[in-house]
Amino acid sequence: MSKFIYFFLIIVVGALVWGRVTKKEAPTPTKINQATQPQERALPNPSPTPDPLLPLLNNQRTTNLVETTELDTAAQKKCSDMQTRNYWAHSINGEFFGKFNPTSAVTGENLAKGYDTDQEIMANWLASPEHRANIKDVRYHYIGIARCNGPQHLLIVTEFTS
Repeated sequence: MSKFIYFFLIIVVGALVWGRVTKKEAPTPTKINQATQPQERALPNPSPTPDPLLPLLNNQRTTNLVETTELDTAAQKKCSDMQTRNYWAHSINGEFFGKFNPTSAVTGENLAKGYDTDQEIMANWLASPEHRANIKDVRYHYIGIARCNGPQHLLIVTEFTS
């Protein structure tokens, strides 16, 4: 009887394995280009007091960015972190904006320090290919803007997301 059970188990297991091997997988859906089709997500709370940089940024774009309280908070955390840990970079120890706002799918960041006016900041960002690309990127729909003073004087952080 034990040989029969052993033989039966081999047949059943073999059939299950064969079924998995020959089973056709459904095709993986093609990813939609985020530049033309933004991810669907609930609109975050618009900032009640938009930063003066927002209209200057939107003047350079084909679609307007919406400043949100969620992203303002994330940008403020990044700004404070740079002042507290005394660094000036888009990352430190491999930590990027995702540390401060992990729900973002596509992100960009522009930083500024040492400028007297928002117009100077914009002129310098637009003169930099990388910063200009963030400003013009149609994938970005939302922005957070923070300003903070500390050992590095005034820092400005902008966080772009889809």
